[in-house]
Amino acid sequence: MNYSLHTLTSINDCDALLQFAYHKMNALTIKKTRNEQATEKHLETALEMKSKHDAMIQKISILETIISLIPDSPVKESARKKKAILEHKKFILENRKEKIGTVALLENEIALACLNQDIQETEAFIAALEAKRSQLRA
Repeated sequence: MNYSLHTLTSINDCDALLQFAYHKMNALTIKKTRNEQATEKHLETALEMKSKHDAMIQKISILETIISLIPDSPVKESARKKKAILEHKKFILENRKEKIGTVALLENEIALACLNQDIQETEAFIAALEAKRSQLRA
């Protein structure tokens, strides 16, 4: 972005703006580090949840096969109960996945991309200020 640096007429103004920019850069860097850690955690969680989800689907499928093959009996009723429990766990896992799994991962990734752009812009602002300060010293 083109900044109105031509309006700066003193080194003190440049120093004040540089102090602001360095403070902003520090805050952005800390936020980026935290976001990277959260993104890493969400990636691990998303992979773990996918694995659990896949295993649960496989178990439900096996129970469905058992239920369809055996006659009415206590074993069949037990399989139906186990299937219902697994379906409930699958439902909970799918809802949890939205909150802390893949969806959260993607939300963190876009936030990280935005932070990287903010950092680049702040670096450009600092470089422009330092150049203006050097110009005023000359």
